[in-house]
Amino acid sequence: MNVGFAHSENITGQFALFGYSQTAASSARWMPVLVSGCLAGIVWCAIELFAKGEQKTLIAKGSGTRTIKLFGTSIVWYAALLLYGLSVDMLGDIGKSAGWILFNALALVISVMWGLKTGEWKNSPKGLLYIGCAILITAWIFIAII
Repeated sequence: MNVGFAHSENITGQFALFGYSQTAASSARWMPVLVSGCLAGIVWCAIELFAKGEQKTLIAKGSGTRTIKLFGTSIVWYAALLLYGLSVDMLGDIGKSAGWILFNALALVISVMWGLKTGEWKNSPKGLLYIGCAILITAWIFIAII
């Protein structure tokens, strides 16, 4: 995804020509990447569902609730990507590499914390999780200092 974002700078220029803000231009850069990824995901899922004969799960009990959760999660995920895109532009030349590292490290730390809160890790040793988070946070500090 970062490659797609990095190579869509011409979209930003086109938006600037029409007088759009940096925020609008940055968010528009995600469209080709996310739409193509979405289409690929839909096609792959449809093929898998029908190949395995599991299309009935689309109307099974609880599928409506799962669909609502899916769209809620998608909105949060897009918001995170939008913030990443804005920060890349603010960071300048280092933004495309350091920004992607920081974005993914933050996502991992948040995922670990959420997993601990929801009990996902209840039967697992926590030591490696804490060590991994400490390494990621140390890397953030290191990148911030450079």
